[in-house]
Amino acid sequence: MHYKFIRGMDCASWPAPIAVSRMIVGFFLFAATALATPPYVKSPNDIAPRYGYFTVDATTQNTDITNQSQLAAAMIDALQVAKKYVETIDAGKYAESWQMGDAIFQRTASSNEWSLALSASRGRLGAVKLRTLKDEKPAWNPAGLPPGAYMVVEYNTAFDRAPNSGELLTLRQGEDGKWRVLTYQVN
Repeated sequence: MHYKFIRGMDCASWPAPIAVSRMIVGFFLFAATALATPPYVKSPNDIAPRYGYFTVDATTQNTDITNQSQLAAAMIDALQVAKKYVETIDAGKYAESWQMGDAIFQRTASSNEWSLALSASRGRLGAVKLRTLKDEKPAWNPAGLPPGAYMVVEYNTAFDRAPNSGELLTLRQGEDGKWRVLTYQVN
């Protein structure tokens, strides 16, 4: 067998495993160098960290511990509301889950419509066997919605008749500072 490096180096006299491993190492060194440096950077925003549905502006990114603590507290609060919401639905209290929803959500469907839709969809799935948190993402001022803080919470959920399902909730923080469910869906 005859092996050549990318730069044309003849490796015919090397044992095959060494030649192949050197080519692999060479490729990874090349890839690491190419990926480590962006081809161009116009401003600090070009390299701003991206989180879920929003971008943190690198020029105004605040590393103040108070703000980070507030974000962490908001995420915990939203997660507790989401957990209580899905547990309310698990208990079959569909009208109560409608009352826990955001005003925008309540304008899209009446309590009776919501209850009928949930009883039909959740009835087919059976009882919840296991639910684990998959992801939680904050968002601010998403397009097409009123300005403010939002949180997307995703669960991996195993139902009796649908063991590989998931649930996705979008929560909105109201003017009173309380989190309420804006959307709920089962995948």
